This record gives sequence, C-alpha cells and structure tokens, in this order.
Amino acid sequence: MTKEALKALCKEKKQYATPCCNDKLYAHYKGFRRIMNLEEYTALRVCWFEGNGLQKIEGLEHQKELRTLYLQENLIEKIENVMHLSDLDSLNLSQNCIRVVEGLWDTAAGAGLAKLQNLHLKNNHLKKAADLEHVVHLPALTTLDVQHNKIEDPGVLDVFARMPNLRVLYLQGNDVVKKIRHYRKTVTHRCKQLKYLDDRPVFPEDRLRVEAWGRVVDAGGTDKEALEAERAEVERQKKEKRERELGNSKAFDAMVRRAHEKAALQRANAGQHGPLVDEALAMNIFSGEAIVPTIEGARTKRAREQRWARIIKDEDGASDPVVGDDDMDDIPEETEEEKRLYELCRTVGNPNAARDAQREVEADYRQQHPQGSKPEGALQDQGAKPATSVAAAPPPPPPGSAPAPVHVPVPNAAADTGVEVDVGVLSAVKASEQDFTNMDELD
Repeated sequence: MTKEALKALCKEKKQYATPCCNDKLYAHYKGFRRIMNLEEYTALRVCWFEGNGLQKIEGLEHQKELRTLYLQENLIEKIENVMHLSDLDSLNLSQNCIRVVEGLWDTAAGAGLAKLQNLHLKNNHLKKAADLEHVVHLPALTTLDVQHNKIEDPGVLDVFARMPNLRVLYLQGNDVVKKIRHYRKTVTHRCKQLKYLDDRPVFPEDRLRVEAWGRVVDAGGTDKEALEAERAEVERQKKEKRERELGNSKAFDAMVRRAHEKAALQRANAGQHGPLVDEALAMNIFSGEAIVPTIEGARTKRAREQRWARIIKDEDGASDPVVGDDDMDDIPEETEEEKRLYELCRTVGNPNAARDAQREVEADYRQQHPQGSKPEGALQDQGAKPATSVAAAPPPPPPGSAPAPVHVPVPNAAADTGVEVDVGVLSAVKASEQDFTNMDELD
C-alpha cells in the first residue's frame, strides 16, 4: 500500500488528488498485506479494506475522525490499535480469524470506543461466553452480529442480558441455539431492549406475549401454565384491538356528523336556505356529493331480486326467494312499451340482432296479412319461382292527408312465396341492413 497506489485509487474513484481532502478511501479487493502510508489522509471518515490479505489492524493512528471501518474478509486474528478512534460508529470484522473480543475498551481507564454502535463478527472463531464478555463494557453498542461462529455455551445469554442498549442480535448458525429451550422466547425475555432477533423483528405484541410467558417461567411455573398465560395475553390483545377499532369508528362517525352540522349552520347563518341537518347527512361522506333518492321501477326491482337470488344460491342448488310468490303478484307484468324499448336497445349496434328483429317483423306481418301470399301449392304446380309484380298504383291522396302505403310483393326466403309488404317498412329495413354492412366493413 504505497502512496502512489493510494493516489491511483483516489484518481480511479474521481476523488481529490490532495490526500487530506478525501473523506473516503476505497481500498477493497486490492491484495494489500498491510495498512500503511495513511499519514496524509487525516480527514477519512469511511475506509473500505475488505477482501485483502490483512493479518493485523495497524496504520490508523492519524485517522481520528474515522466513523466506519470495513475489515471483513481478511486474516485478522486480534482486535487491536483501534481504541484511539473515539468517533468510530461501525466496525465490521466478519469472516476473519478472531477468537476473542478485545481491544475495544480499557476497563482500567474507563475509556474506549464509547460511540461504537455496530459490531459485526460473523464467521469467526468465537466459542465461549468469556470470548464475548468484553462487549458488556461498550455503552452505545446496539447491534451485535455473531452468527455462524462456534458458540456452544448457553452462558452467552447472561452476556447479552447485561448489555444495556442491545437492540439487534444475530445469533443463528451457532450450536447454542439448539441448546436454549424455547430459544426465541427465552432470548427475547432475557434481553429487555431487543427489537430484532435473527431473521425477524420483535414487535410490541410479541414482547407482551413473551413477558406474560416469562413471568410464569420465572415464578417456577410449568410449561403448560406459561402457555396458558401467553394465550390469555393474546386474547387480551385481540379484545383491546377490537375495542380500539370500534372507538375509532365511532369517533369518525361523530366527526362526520359534526362537520355536516357545522356546514348546515354556516349556510343558515349566511341566509342560504339549504337543506336541514338531517337532509344534509344524506350525502357521500367521502366525496361530499349529495345522495339523490330514486324510485325503482317494477322491472328493475324484479331483475335485481332475481340476480340477488342467484348470488345467494346455496350448494344444493336451492335459494331462499327474496321476493315471494305473493309479492310477485303485486309486480305488474312487462308492458308492451317496455318490451319495445328493450328490443330497441338490444338491437342497437348488433347486426345479427337487427336481422333477427327484421325476420320477426316480417313473420308478424305475414300472420296479420295472410291474403297477401299466394298458395304454396299453386307455385309448386307451376314449377316456377313466384314473379314479383308491383300492384297498381292507388289514386293520389287528397291534399293535406298522409300518403297511402304502397304494397309490393317480395320473395319470402323461408316459404319461397310472394308477400306484399309496406314500401316504407321495406326501405327502412334495407337501409338498416346497409348501415350494419358498412359498419362491418369499417371494423
């Protein structure tokens, strides 16, 4: 780690050429064996030294403003030469060869890394509770990561319980986890300030349940009694939650009512003859729009009730009738006008439905005017298709009267007979077919 190499690293990261102006140093995965030549880098706050071949922590005597130090993935065996870094906040020594936690606090002088909050020691060689005893002296330590070590001593729980501000603990991957009965409950109960354990948080509800369970355990109760106490706490929390939600709902309703009453009072004071308070309440509380009362027609009501009956249909295929037979008698049948409007709406924009409606009209016309068709037997005897002829033109209508309809015989595709139809009806039908044909071509 020469001075030229350090300047090249700063240039590579587009940092300052003057060493004392840099507050970060990226020296990770460079193959360095020692930390050295950092005398001029006095303003460093973050240093990345991971992924090298470092065997010792050294060369940081002039970095007194250092806040974060990354030394993971090296060959370090001892924690040393960092106690003068009084502002150090995070120290990462994961994946090294450390066997004992030391060198972070001087018990005789009562000084050390008083601001250290995060200590990462994952994948090292820690085994006993005594190897971790040193962390008890760090007053600000909140996060301790010792997962995937070789810890087998259940006495580490006493160490963790004595840490005054421990909030986050990673202990998984050690054999001690299997030796602690009711592991998660026990650790949570012993560490009163713990907010996160291993892979998930410790929620306030979890804390209350564990405390209820732990009180029975501390009193010498059985596991069954402790479990019953935990269940009682769960029921209490559920009841409290329901009461809280009900209270919030009532408070919201009261707030909405007060707002409507205030608005009605303001309108009354302003001389506006608006709706009364009770009438003003008939509005959407979310959009503020008035709810307009409507009268439901017989057909709409019948369709709605039938649809609702299908929705509540049970598994046996039967359903409770929403409208009984007696009530159905009071609902009038569909009128001719309703039928006409329904057919008109059904055929709009649907060529097939329009053609079906046309055929129905022609069939109704043939039934009403059977004399306009020739006998089918006569056509068969002649062995020829019916001839289309135009009836004699009627005399001109008197002035001011509507013109009389002109009837022309047209071929019937279904019965192969000639039928006299109204020219106006025929023209309207053909125009409708042409419109739908043009629509199909546009599609």
